[in-house]
Amino acid sequence: MQLNYSKRTLKSESMNMFKILSFLTIIAMLLSCHTYNAKNSPPMKSWKIISHRSESPWTGFTNTWEEEEKSRIVQSAKPNSDFIEIIEFKELLFENRPILFISNKERKVIVDNEYFSDLNRIDATKLNKLERGIIGKAKNPKVLQAEFILPFLIRSQIIQTFIHTDSELEFIREEDKGNEKWFFFRGEHHYYTNSKNTSLLNFIISIDYSTLEISIIGE
Repeated sequence: MQLNYSKRTLKSESMNMFKILSFLTIIAMLLSCHTYNAKNSPPMKSWKIISHRSESPWTGFTNTWEEEEKSRIVQSAKPNSDFIEIIEFKELLFENRPILFISNKERKVIVDNEYFSDLNRIDATKLNKLERGIIGKAKNPKVLQAEFILPFLIRSQIIQTFIHTDSELEFIREEDKGNEKWFFFRGEHHYYTNSKNTSLLNFIISIDYSTLEISIIGE
């Protein structure tokens, strides 16, 4: 009797393990589909975007060197009552939901940790050719859809596209690079000395759809 009971127990445990493994396999397949769909979405047409210093969520938060350095990292966190939604621009909303929040009390901007890791703000005007700067990772693969992530990074000024006043950029093309897809931008940014100056600005936003890492490459 004891032997038969042991056999039944082992069979039951094996069936339970099989069910668990099957469930995990299905979950992995579903996640893989999200990634695949984001990477293989139809190519985008060319589009333009203008960014201005006055639009920065960090306006007033970078009065000292310490505050300037602090603003270079956008902390991934769940907003508490000290934070309010940033909803001024449609590019900052994902599926009509805000994902950036600002606190005048803490003098900082955070990104919702449901969607992203900590994000590094990268100055595109200072990148050398083919120099890569790591911005961060997505936690939700859906935010890597190009039609959202590209204007989001530029409009939020997580990618900084000017030294002084403003920039004018155009998305021109995309290229597959194995697990990555490269999105090419060209344009110019403006700054003032004794008069208005214009410098060319070209860069690539890279998305790795296997690791969910987002980076920028100088061009």
